[in-house]
Amino acid sequence: MRAQPARDFFISYASADRRWAEWIAVELERVGYSTFVQSFDFRPGTDFVHRMQHATATSGRTIAVLSPAYLGSAFGEAEWRTAFARDPSGEHGLLLPVRIEPCEPPGMLATRVYVDLVGVTEAVAREKLLAAVDRNPSRPTTAAYPGGHRATADGDTEPARFPGRPSPDRGRAVPHELPSDVPDFVGRGAEIRTLLAALGPGRRGTGGVSVVAVYGPPGVGKTALAVHAGHRLVEAFPDGQLYADLRGNLTEPGDPGEALAAFLRAFGLRDGDIAESLDERAARYRSLLHGRRVLVVLDNAADERQIRPLLPGAPTAAVLITARAAPVGIDGALPVALDPLPPAAAARLLRHIAGPRARGLSDQARQIVEHCGRLPLAVRIAGARLLVDPHLDARSYSELLADESRRLDELSIGDRAVRASVNVSYAALEPVQQYVFRLLGSIGPVTFAPWLATALAGLDAPRAEAALRGLVRAQLVQAARDGRYRLHDLVRLFAAERAAEAGDDERRAAVRRAADACCGLVERINARVLPAGDGGVTADARTPEDALAQFRTERETLLTLAERLAAPDTADAAWRLVVLLPALLQMVGDWTGWQRVTRAVLTAAAGSGDDYAYARVLLGWAAVRREKGALDEAADSYRRAHDLLEAAGDTDWQAQALAGLGAVRREQGRMADAAATLDAAIALFRRCGNRRGEALALSNLGTTLLNQGQDSAAEEAFRDSRATFESLGDRRWVAYCLGDLADLYGRRGSWAEAGDHQERALAILRAYDDQLGIARSHGHLAEIRQAEGRYDRAVEHALAGLRIVTDLGAPLERARSLERLAGLCERTGDPEGAARYRHELTTSQRPAE
Repeated sequence: MRAQPARDFFISYASADRRWAEWIAVELERVGYSTFVQSFDFRPGTDFVHRMQHATATSGRTIAVLSPAYLGSAFGEAEWRTAFARDPSGEHGLLLPVRIEPCEPPGMLATRVYVDLVGVTEAVAREKLLAAVDRNPSRPTTAAYPGGHRATADGDTEPARFPGRPSPDRGRAVPHELPSDVPDFVGRGAEIRTLLAALGPGRRGTGGVSVVAVYGPPGVGKTALAVHAGHRLVEAFPDGQLYADLRGNLTEPGDPGEALAAFLRAFGLRDGDIAESLDERAARYRSLLHGRRVLVVLDNAADERQIRPLLPGAPTAAVLITARAAPVGIDGALPVALDPLPPAAAARLLRHIAGPRARGLSDQARQIVEHCGRLPLAVRIAGARLLVDPHLDARSYSELLADESRRLDELSIGDRAVRASVNVSYAALEPVQQYVFRLLGSIGPVTFAPWLATALAGLDAPRAEAALRGLVRAQLVQAARDGRYRLHDLVRLFAAERAAEAGDDERRAAVRRAADACCGLVERINARVLPAGDGGVTADARTPEDALAQFRTERETLLTLAERLAAPDTADAAWRLVVLLPALLQMVGDWTGWQRVTRAVLTAAAGSGDDYAYARVLLGWAAVRREKGALDEAADSYRRAHDLLEAAGDTDWQAQALAGLGAVRREQGRMADAAATLDAAIALFRRCGNRRGEALALSNLGTTLLNQGQDSAAEEAFRDSRATFESLGDRRWVAYCLGDLADLYGRRGSWAEAGDHQERALAILRAYDDQLGIARSHGHLAEIRQAEGRYDRAVEHALAGLRIVTDLGAPLERARSLERLAGLCERTGDPEGAARYRHELTTSQRPAE
């Protein structure tokens, strides 16, 4: 007998699995490997045992075809053990198990990773087999029978047919139900990568079905993403792609039983073969999908009860769900949150849809997508409107969308409308959730804490917070990580419409409750940051610094609510809130917000006919105009407020008006008028027992006296002011008094003492994060260090102060900083620097807004 040449692979199998062994051999020989398989290479009359032993020993690798029959065969065990002994560690891959029927390899065989061909189609089986062979590549020898046409022992020369599950082209129904992909799909790169990794060929699992749930607010593009990803995954699921719109976004969600029936029909079952009960349909569905590579897309799912019957049982399938709320009850589901598009992607989507109508108008395109809240549904509607309406250009459409009262009307075309999309979620809410939701539309585009929702609704905290959680789950309210909430702009406009439908009485009552809660909060913060010395009010925050940090967090909400309240029927609530804010707004340096809101509330107060309310708001307006450098307007406002308050008989606030007017007179250089006005204010404060007001006026009087050259009188005023603030526990104003005394020592030439007082003041103001105070302290330190001849330190302080007042938008302080730096440059021999700062000073001195 002539010895056969060595082969690349010896294929070990049980006789019952001959067709599998032959198919494996043919597939390997098609790509250039040589194989030894008994049915092809063994002829009657030869020494069977010797030939098999020789083939096992001389072939490069052994493929063990695993099945229950093989695992019970003594011959099979001997063959795989021979290969195992040649490579005990498995490092060289000389033994490759290939499982063709469900079975568990025993003992040492279980230490080898097998290729699993159970239940797969021929294309998938071929891909898996060749991938496993190539994992340990060796140069193949020339195939014994290139092309795969080999005769069996009985003379059969027909090419080996695939013995597993028939391929799609052999009569089995393979559904391809995915809707068409969106041709202008943009963005979502990170989300797509997540979906492909979780559902694609290389996904890692624990033996269960891979499930991904894409969730997000109405109109955010969940379906578009799922369909787009589904088309990217088609090749990974050759046995079919099922799709069902479960209509969870409608008032009456779809029946999972009907979806199951549709799936079963897609795989060729006739109506008569489909059971009536949901459980039986689900069981038949799971059996049908067992071992098949099928992608199931469940679009617009309502909840877990609708989803569970539609989940396959085999790990070869995968499920992609879209829902407005994450289906947290589905074990193992990977949640993927979807947010509005980034600005650039949203603008690109608009240009794709609108075509030439949006080209060359980048500013208008950006404005349109921002008005759309970068919500894909809204952007698509906007693009379609531009595309089909020849009378509508990007500029005019942007102006239409800027009007919040008609924005939702303008975001509608054909059967697409943002309002309708949001309404589906609103209609599904419980009554208390609807009530809280529509009231949230009354407070404007702000983030808010649960306490504000509680106040708006007039509910106890547990009920209000439970309603908020329900709104978050319905994707109508967005939760932030800091425990605050917000509404998407388009959702907020929808909520405001529902609030208007509910009637003015409900809205007015709600915003008044919210105003009361806000006033209470600001009063508590003021009591902590600006203590009156009576210990009467306990703030939410434990320290002044905490209280000021709390105000910073709530500032925009408070300002926006005050602005919203500036209407004829709620003007009284607006002024009660806005008059509490000036001192805190000055501390955080928000003159822009302060001016915006005070102007709106002042107009409302003027129209209300309430002179007292108007006078109180006018005091705040005078203060902000003073900080903006509009000194004449500020003086006029203080005078008018004083006259109205005097007529009303309010001595305390009349004194406040005089104190403000005295400070303005000092800044105008009218020192004698300033001193007389401040003396009058101090007398009124003493009459009504307002020690804090008296101390503030004394501080201003001391500065006025210092400017008049009355150093001793100024020092007395400063020390009296400081003593009062210390007794009140107001460390922030103690810092200001230290700064006043530093100025006094500087006038006397005691620069070391002046620097010490100013450094102590700066440390306290930093603890409060009082930006304006910090900037002023830096400015004074710059002057002190300059006088000491320490010019480098002087410039450092001057620049630090300039940066702060520039960020704050305080023109008067900025002008002082620029003048200070110009003077420093002149002193240090830098005329170019001095000219630069003076030029900047000249160009920035415009009339105050």
